[in-house]
Amino acid sequence: MLLTVAVLILGGLNVQQKRRYIPPDDGASWIQSSRGVEARQIIADGPADKAGIRTGDILKSIDGRTVRNDRTVTQILYELGVWTKATYTLEREGTAFPTMVVVAPPPERFLRQQSYLEIIGLLYFLVGIFVLLKRTRAPHALHFYFVCLASFVYYVFHYTGKLNGFDWTIFWFDLAASLLLPP
Repeated sequence: MLLTVAVLILGGLNVQQKRRYIPPDDGASWIQSSRGVEARQIIADGPADKAGIRTGDILKSIDGRTVRNDRTVTQILYELGVWTKATYTLEREGTAFPTMVVVAPPPERFLRQQSYLEIIGLLYFLVGIFVLLKRTRAPHALHFYFVCLASFVYYVFHYTGKLNGFDWTIFWFDLAASLLLPP
């Protein structure tokens, strides 16, 4: 019962943190390739698309800071934060050029999708609690409840990217739920 209350409280706090802390996004998926850090996918009407970045462009620097790998892009974006302007130096077909990108929050559909997943997680939790309370002595009721609790964690717990102590706790709970649930 203590685990249930703890998971429910952590889930509620995590949902609150996800609403408060908005991660930065440039509207592009960057991958490490043999040519350098390459734009793999551009979100239509996202910041990268509006800045003229195309799939296949090579990112050389952001605000004068050399981009060594795809992790560097994420690190710089988190340092810049949401609603800041950044000068990206790109290379396309051998020609280097600068472009201005406004670092924005993730697309609205991403936030809606996150809300739907949280609702699904809550439904798992409610079904698990209902079965446990109504059928306490039934064989496998406790096992079913723990599967529902792990599903709740899987759908609700997602780290924000702050990577403070609370965020790491959420990360490890989410990872544990991913490992405990069948594929």
